[in-house]
Amino acid sequence: MKQIIWVDTQSKLREIVEMAKDCESVALDAEMDSFFSYRTKLCLVQMTVDGRDILIDPLALKDLSPLNEVTQSESIRKVFHAGENDVPYFREHGVFFRQIFDTHIAAKVLELPTKSLGGLVERYFDVVLAKDQSRADWRIRPLPEEQVEYARQDTLYLCQLADLLSEELAAAEAEAEAAQYFKALEPRTLREKTFDPDGWAKIQGVKDLSPVQRSVLCELYAWREREAEKADLAAFRVAHNGALISLSRKRFTRPEQLEQWAKSSYFKDNAAELVELLEKGKERGPIPLPDLRKKRDKDWSSADEKLFNKLRKWRNAESERRGIDPSRVVSNQLLKRLARSRPKDQDGLAAVDGLQAWTIDQYGAEILQIVNP
Repeated sequence: MKQIIWVDTQSKLREIVEMAKDCESVALDAEMDSFFSYRTKLCLVQMTVDGRDILIDPLALKDLSPLNEVTQSESIRKVFHAGENDVPYFREHGVFFRQIFDTHIAAKVLELPTKSLGGLVERYFDVVLAKDQSRADWRIRPLPEEQVEYARQDTLYLCQLADLLSEELAAAEAEAEAAQYFKALEPRTLREKTFDPDGWAKIQGVKDLSPVQRSVLCELYAWREREAEKADLAAFRVAHNGALISLSRKRFTRPEQLEQWAKSSYFKDNAAELVELLEKGKERGPIPLPDLRKKRDKDWSSADEKLFNKLRKWRNAESERRGIDPSRVVSNQLLKRLARSRPKDQDGLAAVDGLQAWTIDQYGAEILQIVNP
């Protein structure tokens, strides 16, 4: 295996920054621990710089901000694949970006038959990337050799791939369109993790429960969230959804009954509390399933729906005329924002979150005419 540069001290990070400062392109990727932890953390940063493969350890480094000399440079192209998943975690560490090129976005704009990194690498380089470490634990130190190789390959082909896709974007006269999506990645931030008290109603199998059993499930769901946050574990590692559904049906009145039934150590260790929650749910009585759609669209009026349908009809006709995917004209999410905000002029269009200058230049007049007939 090709030698990897492992960076776990500030001095080594400084060396990497100096190495990359004069490059035209660097490839970047990141690995997190969302499959294991309640609060997702940045666990590994991968870089490829002039053919050199670098792994940076954010768990060992106090300060990643020196990377800004590279990531904010206007003269260096930063290549990601699906950077929307990674950029927010860099920002949490004080690392910000300019001049991003995203191979996943480029593939979408070009409407290639495959958009995944593995699919693109196989298409352009006839190489099959390993997929067996996608749910690996990236907190482990030292990283096992197979994880190191998997991580290395995430950036190994990105710069070359970006070159090829850039040529195709130019040939398709789609550079400006792609550039607006690349630019939109720069300010992406993490969404704050919040507890959804109606989340229990989204669990598969909830509709098969009685109204009283739903009340019990509601109590168990809230308990799991508290335990997951306290232990900093992904919620399913405390108890998976199927276990919550099964327990909601039980009529245990004593902890030992639950202990004998349970397979989960969390259920066994918290048997007394869980029996109390079973009783609490039953005492609370029947509860209906919440109207999740109504909750989600509480500020959505019939007039909004009517305008959204008009905008969507125009968008679909335009996508058919150009022979492209409708989302490349304007996404449904943006159409809904337009229907809600009803912009009156160019300034109003510019104020719509996510609506890019390129889209406004090309379609702004038509959108305003539909919104303000």
